[in-house]
Amino acid sequence: MDLINSYNKIALSFIAFFIFSGFYEYFYRVYGVSSLIILTAAAALAVFYIFYKFPTFLKSTPTNIVGLVFCFFAFAPMSLIYAEYYLDLGYLFQTIQYFALGAAIGIYIALNKKSDVKFFLFLSLLGCISGVVLTLLGFIDLTYLRVTGFYNNANFMALHLSLFGLLSLMSFKNVFFKALIIFLTTLMLFFTFSRSGMACWLVCLIVYVIASTKNLRIILPLIVLGLIFIPLFLNFATNADYLSEGLVNDRLNISFSNKSFAERVYLLEKSFEVIEEFKIFGYGPGYTFSPNWGFRVSTHNIFLLVFIEYGILGFSLFLLILLSTFINITSSNLSTDERASLIAAFSFLIMQGFFSHNFFDALFFFFYIFFVNYFCKNQLR
Repeated sequence: MDLINSYNKIALSFIAFFIFSGFYEYFYRVYGVSSLIILTAAAALAVFYIFYKFPTFLKSTPTNIVGLVFCFFAFAPMSLIYAEYYLDLGYLFQTIQYFALGAAIGIYIALNKKSDVKFFLFLSLLGCISGVVLTLLGFIDLTYLRVTGFYNNANFMALHLSLFGLLSLMSFKNVFFKALIIFLTTLMLFFTFSRSGMACWLVCLIVYVIASTKNLRIILPLIVLGLIFIPLFLNFATNADYLSEGLVNDRLNISFSNKSFAERVYLLEKSFEVIEEFKIFGYGPGYTFSPNWGFRVSTHNIFLLVFIEYGILGFSLFLLILLSTFINITSSNLSTDERASLIAAFSFLIMQGFFSHNFFDALFFFFYIFFVNYFCKNQLR
């Protein structure tokens, strides 16, 4: 038993620091070490443990969510049969790879003891924070002259920081540790300069406070102070040596004259034009990433992407997956604070979905869906 417990600690640490911190991506980008090797190792760890816990795995399986997710991916390729153009199947295979790996790790983490789960969530947050800190110290090259941490995309860094920041709030009961998590995550988020990440994080902190209905005298003032200190921080950031004046002005510009905002408005209009040509099965996975889309980036909105690529059938299943997950959270036997943490993280994914189209070409979404549903079901035993 001690051997299995040691195995769990090592596996949890490996997955937290090397997978969800984005460290494997950094190694691949800088040193050319194949990310597939590290991802396969993580999957092997997860699959081995699930096999070891097979009776628990069967008892803890939420049939509704598993059925919905598998139906979603069963119907997804149907659109390829009716496609009138060439679509690269590489995107579909990549999505299935992330789906399988995210599901395996999510189930593996959820079947552990609560103390191990909380240990993993906090380690993952530390892994994300370490990426930003190492960048600020100059150990990691800046990719876009913005702090990105181990990830190649600053928005990915912000997304993982926020998600694990919210999830790790259930790791400690002490309100001062919670305040420390909020403070550190908020601080690191500012250094990513991801506007959508910062906005969704602040809103979801308020959701967490409302859902937990505890420690309002500590946490709520902390959020208010955070909002007050944002202008002071931005003033400090504008004088940072590693940021050019043009970059700072671009990131602080929230008007429609900003290139990013204008791009999103254009993509929104284009997406609705495509949606008007109604298709039951959609245009096929990867359509908005292909030359057929006619623009250099996808929709910047996961809901529009699902409707366009997977059709009305896939979009309906996607909404059912989200709804089923939310119901499982609210009907679980978790403590009020744990449930508040999961609800806040769920709210973050929903809000971030209006600004990001990267849910299916990353691990975090599939991990969250399977982790939450198995974790909630596991607590009912």
